[in-house]
Amino acid sequence: RLPGAVLVGIVPPDGPMQLLPPMGRMLVGDEQLVLLAEDASTLPDEVSHSSAQVMRQESGRSDVRNSGDERETQLVVILGWNESMGAVLMEIDLIVGPGSRVIIFSPRDVEERVNFVEAAQKRRRYRFHNIVIEHRAGSLGARFKLEDLPLEKATKILILSDSLAASANEADGQTTAVILQVWDILSERERLEKLVIVPQILERSSGEACNKMGLMDYINSNELSARIVALVAESPMVSAIIDDIVSDSGCRFGIRELEYYPQALGLAEAGFVSFSEVTAVAAFSDEVAIGWSQEGSDAGGPWEINPKDKTRKRAWDKDSRVISMRRSLIPQGGFQEQACCPVFLGRLAPCWLPF
Repeated sequence: RLPGAVLVGIVPPDGPMQLLPPMGRMLVGDEQLVLLAEDASTLPDEVSHSSAQVMRQESGRSDVRNSGDERETQLVVILGWNESMGAVLMEIDLIVGPGSRVIIFSPRDVEERVNFVEAAQKRRRYRFHNIVIEHRAGSLGARFKLEDLPLEKATKILILSDSLAASANEADGQTTAVILQVWDILSERERLEKLVIVPQILERSSGEACNKMGLMDYINSNELSARIVALVAESPMVSAIIDDIVSDSGCRFGIRELEYYPQALGLAEAGFVSFSEVTAVAAFSDEVAIGWSQEGSDAGGPWEINPKDKTRKRAWDKDSRVISMRRSLIPQGGFQEQACCPVFLGRLAPCWLPF
């Protein structure tokens, strides 16, 4: 049992780090552990039998898992354009259902965008098979152009820092203006509730402005890069963890309903559950639970990563969710995780993950 941490990997004495090794792997005692913890002071001094072993003794190991493809057909609207578009589109294709649409609105020339997307697929050796891309052109500040977009029908709206801006400050100013116009349009169409809107910003002051507007789901690309560099400089071994997380064939993060795990059916019906129990049932499906939504929150968070008291039972309702990690199935072309959210690995390593 690890009261202040979550075990996410091992480092064998004769091999490289393994993030999320097979759950059936037996440890011989000379491995180093990769733990998710608040800081070094919360690391355990010793390891005891986990609640997963107790549950295995009571119910027996079950290899039955929910492997059905639950991805939904979605409409994603992307406002703006920059060099990250290829990676963004690939992640969207991996998490949405077949027949999904992606509308890209940008002042950049359409033919140039089409060629860029085609080159991005060749470079990644991956063809989009779930999304159909529709390009629309116009100034990001043109209200009448934004009103032509089916914003109220979108499941997600991404606002990228447009590469045509002359400076980071100008790009963020443009992004802020687009956010306000999108909110106003959606308000007129009575469609603000439960809609995912994620802007990309470049300066810290813009993040403070987003916070004041009540928009917490933003990505500060520059700060993200700086924090990762600082983390690796302080702890070089962490670079292997980051590489595994961001690689196409590495770990994936997902947000699950508890009922997703077959072993959790009894827990969900009881209405009360501890994080130790959640960790155990996730392990039966070869996943590692690293957090959950805060008690009383809805399906969109806020979130609690690495809960401190893992044995305390809390109320669990239909809006409660689990944050989990599992190995990617990209090499086999398998099922990908549901929408993801920003989480933090330790104190200094923020990781922006596919949604």
